[in-house]
Amino acid sequence: MKTTEILSELISYIEQYSESKKQEDLSTNDFAIWLNSRLYNDDVAENKETTSHDINLELVFSLLLLSKHFKSSIREVLSDSIISTPDSYSFLLHLSYTESMRKMELVKIHLLEAPSGIEIIKRLLKKNLIEEFDDPKDKRAKRLKITEKGVNEIKSLEPKMNELYKDLV
Repeated sequence: MKTTEILSELISYIEQYSESKKQEDLSTNDFAIWLNSRLYNDDVAENKETTSHDINLELVFSLLLLSKHFKSSIREVLSDSIISTPDSYSFLLHLSYTESMRKMELVKIHLLEAPSGIEIIKRLLKKNLIEEFDDPKDKRAKRLKITEKGVNEIKSLEPKMNELYKDLV
């Protein structure tokens, strides 16, 4: 499609939009929403076979793309940090929300296998971002808590992470 054809079609949509609204109610944002709704509804009307399965597939695909975008973006945010991976950041962040947590609790909430989770914990311990201590209720278990250095690292990353979250939303 040529640029002139696209512009012509866009002008037609603008005219339809302005006819459906009062002159003082026209806005670019409302037009974008109207156009998106119009185009989406036209697609659905043309393709009667759209099913909830198709919509679910699109939603899952969108979530997967969002996850990939998050992973690549967080690596850029963490490039100046002593934390090197998204999982390390997430472990530290979760520990900042609580007084302490059992090692395996932390690993399980991240849906990781024990060996992978333990490696992340070892790296955080080595960097003195967390500390380990015996669980007073279960002598077999170890608990973890964030150190002051870990809290400071989370605080220093907070503005960049908030910007990342805002971009993703």
